[in-house]
Amino acid sequence: MEICAKELNFYGDILIKNLSKTVTLFTDSVINDLLSQIPYKHSLTVQKMAKPYDYICLPQNKENCFNTFCPLVVNPRHSIALSAHRLMIKFIPFLMQDVIQTTEVLDREEEENLLSPPKTILSLLEQMDGIIDTMLSEYLIGDCICVVEADTDSFTYTLGYLLLWTQILEIFGQLSDEMKPQLTAFLRQSSYLSRLLENLFRLMPLSATDVNAIDGQWLSTTTINEWTESLVDQRLESTHIQRLSTHLYYLILRRLPASVRQWWNNCDRKTADAVNKYTASYFSGVLCAQELEAVQRADITQFKNMAVKARPQAREVVANYTIEEITIELLIQLPANHPLGPVGIDSGRRVGVSGTQWRTWLLQLTTFLTHQNGSILDGLILWKKNIDKRFEGVDECMICFYVLHGQTCQLPRLQCKYCKKRYHSACLYRWFNTSNNSTCPNCRNLF
Repeated sequence: MEICAKELNFYGDILIKNLSKTVTLFTDSVINDLLSQIPYKHSLTVQKMAKPYDYICLPQNKENCFNTFCPLVVNPRHSIALSAHRLMIKFIPFLMQDVIQTTEVLDREEEENLLSPPKTILSLLEQMDGIIDTMLSEYLIGDCICVVEADTDSFTYTLGYLLLWTQILEIFGQLSDEMKPQLTAFLRQSSYLSRLLENLFRLMPLSATDVNAIDGQWLSTTTINEWTESLVDQRLESTHIQRLSTHLYYLILRRLPASVRQWWNNCDRKTADAVNKYTASYFSGVLCAQELEAVQRADITQFKNMAVKARPQAREVVANYTIEEITIELLIQLPANHPLGPVGIDSGRRVGVSGTQWRTWLLQLTTFLTHQNGSILDGLILWKKNIDKRFEGVDECMICFYVLHGQTCQLPRLQCKYCKKRYHSACLYRWFNTSNNSTCPNCRNLF
């Protein structure tokens, strides 16, 4: 991977370190002015995937920021790499304000839209993914880990790889609810995410006694960005890679729980057992506590007609929905290996709701909590909105049986002119592609 010496000379160690430290004091307008002054720089080239995709496209001045600072995360001077990373973490919320989606291929027949990171990040990911995968491929998950020695090229690439993924997750957090699943789909179908998870389990310490890297309280109280900021003036050691890997895995479990669960379900038996034991021992407890705390702290205005209570000792959430003469009680229990295992959902007291309708609503919540990268609180809010709309007389989509789409939160707007049933556009698009025809799923007339 080419690291331009002229970039190092231009920015200089002192300049970029001081800029990264003081940028936290800048106002939003100053940051926007600063971004507008970054000189033009070409995006790095990317290879084409087998499947067409969209990419996150930004105005040129903001694209220049990615093109200028992102490549510095693989600078052999780690203070520069960490300082450039700190700048990117600060800039990303501003860079993503004007995000637009640019289509690479217009005539697509894919059932799932794919959205890649900005081109420069994707290009760096392509390069480093291959390097790290080759470097770690001989290490078997659960048997041993790779101790990456400091002051080596391997250390530089590994640090850059982990920092780059931290930036990708930061970008994910800034996307709209509609675009997040598209980026997740890209990372999954390109296998970048699965290779990252495999590599993390080759880098993380095998137990909490190894360099004391696994500390639930530290993970929950110190963000990964705060910790990497503290490293700028330190001499980095192999233990820093282990800690960074641990914190990154924790962040992925929080941001992309369904994606991790899907990867885990597809692992071979030995790997799955190792991942399950490791996650349940060191991460599940703090993640369950955070899920339940989020429910307890939730704004009660989100739960009109519904009372929600968390039971931390039992890892349970109890929701009681009441409207007119209808009463519904819902019990949600987090598994001991959360988020790998399935969330338990059961019905309590139910008055005024048919068994068929109730099973449909339970399936909706189960589907969301199993397959969507959202929290328990997100699932409850979406579930309640669906029930609210149902009682308001809004018809469900006849494909997914949701009123609000699980990803876009849109109502079913497309109506068959024959049977008058309504569908979400995303559901109908998928139906057309998987069934290889353009008929109504209900009456089979041409839509």
